[in-house]
Amino acid sequence: MSFNSNILKTTRFQEIIATLAKYGLADWLQNANIESINGYLKNSSGKDLRKYSKEVRVRMAFGELGTTFIKFGQILSTRSDLIGPVMAEELSLLQSDTKADGIAKVRSKIKKEFGVKKIDEVFASFTTKPIASASIAQVHKATLHSGQEVVVKVMHEGIESKVHEDLKILAKLAKLAQLHVGSLKYAQPELLVKLFSQTMIDELDFNKELQNIQTFRKNFSTNDKVEFPEVFTEQSGKSVLTMSFLKGPSLKKVKDLDWTPEQKSQFAEESAGVFMDMMFRDSFYHADPHPGNLLIQEGEKLGIIDCGMVNKLDAKSQKIFEELIIGVAEKDAEHIKNTILGMCTFPKGTDYDTLTFQIDEFINRFLNLPLNQFDMTAAIKEVTAIIQEHHITIPPNMSNLLRVVVLLEGSSRLLNPAFNIAVLFEKYQIKIMQRRYAPHVVIKKITKNLHQWEHIAETLPKAIDKAIHKISSDNFQINMEHRNLEKSVNRIVMALISAALFLGSSLLMAFKVPPAIDGNSIIGIIGILSASILSFVLIRDIQKETKGS
Repeated sequence: MSFNSNILKTTRFQEIIATLAKYGLADWLQNANIESINGYLKNSSGKDLRKYSKEVRVRMAFGELGTTFIKFGQILSTRSDLIGPVMAEELSLLQSDTKADGIAKVRSKIKKEFGVKKIDEVFASFTTKPIASASIAQVHKATLHSGQEVVVKVMHEGIESKVHEDLKILAKLAKLAQLHVGSLKYAQPELLVKLFSQTMIDELDFNKELQNIQTFRKNFSTNDKVEFPEVFTEQSGKSVLTMSFLKGPSLKKVKDLDWTPEQKSQFAEESAGVFMDMMFRDSFYHADPHPGNLLIQEGEKLGIIDCGMVNKLDAKSQKIFEELIIGVAEKDAEHIKNTILGMCTFPKGTDYDTLTFQIDEFINRFLNLPLNQFDMTAAIKEVTAIIQEHHITIPPNMSNLLRVVVLLEGSSRLLNPAFNIAVLFEKYQIKIMQRRYAPHVVIKKITKNLHQWEHIAETLPKAIDKAIHKISSDNFQINMEHRNLEKSVNRIVMALISAALFLGSSLLMAFKVPPAIDGNSIIGIIGILSASILSFVLIRDIQKETKGS
């Protein structure tokens, strides 16, 4: 199949193909019949590159191709279920450090963003030397006219056009891979690149990061153990982001802390708890908790920076992850297996017997350990290796969550080598159950089910009557009585409500949901009494009718 497209003739496309060919990574394009690259594909890898593994060569090629491919590699490193743990581990080493723009370009960018002639109109002072430079932007210290010390994130000159061109090329390459590389079809490269493109476009608009920070600050406004930068909207825009400067060392420099082991352990647990709240309370979490983004503030407070990469957790993914946590905390092997298999999409020809055997063996091996010895990172890597081996796919949201858990556990172990997130899961299980069976949640579910059963009670007799007339019109002779059917359905509804109320109230009692007296949930007690009364009335009415008949 031949692809005639202007994008294939661009200098950048030729550069990308040449780089892939140099690292021995372009052989998969031979079937694409693109005349302009045949010469590149005939080139062999240099001898100096043959000693490197394929994974290393992919990393080197992505690093050489610049911002978009570095970011793409970093995103791919989160999908070990698609590319395998070895490749994911290698791509996670990609660094996004980039040569900084000169101060003239930076000043020009700021003036263009705010429509001013001099940056002095925006900032009282602005340092000429950046304190950091990454793939999309560089960061300078500055002072506002109010005297507030800030840091200013300025997008690199010309980066937007480069990224957009690369995204178009990536989309073409993904289409070629989908058509010509059978082993990649299950990974849906076109969809993967589409999702990545949206992420990159969001990162090219600093207004998105500003909104993320504002959301985090609101969600944790009552938590004095974590701090996010303050954002200054009047000095921020699409290509410039101005924030307060969070002082303090990153977790990378934890060895320099004069803390006791107990202080480090407590800080690690509290910091991990912040991310657990993000995921399960707010369904909105920072997706890149590596040590460089986590700072240690005065008063043993966690500082979190670089909020450009976030994820919103949908209800389905949140429930799946909660079920995994409950399964691990309760050491329920069957529950864990069913949850894992339930979230996966299987290709045709999946060997279910081998798959379930591998998962059973993996789960039982880990669950036989005491919870404080359960290695969550190793468990996640092993299960994703099994998933990748069978070409199974899992939802991107779940893959991102698992990656964050691995990063979080790794960062926390810099403070406390014995840190085990599985133990934190056990503690968080109680919060999950309390939230699931909180009175307002239970009442909402009961009300929803009641409306559904009321609808059934109202429509079922009519539906049956209609069906009888339909059958009768077709010359069928059916005699059927459905007297008092509505009363029977109503009783079923009452029985279900009573059972749900009793179950929910029992859980409220078990988890001591406040308000409570002597550890007994008041709402739980009221719920159990109400369920008992409902059951008694229902049984009495049934007995009366039975005696009367």
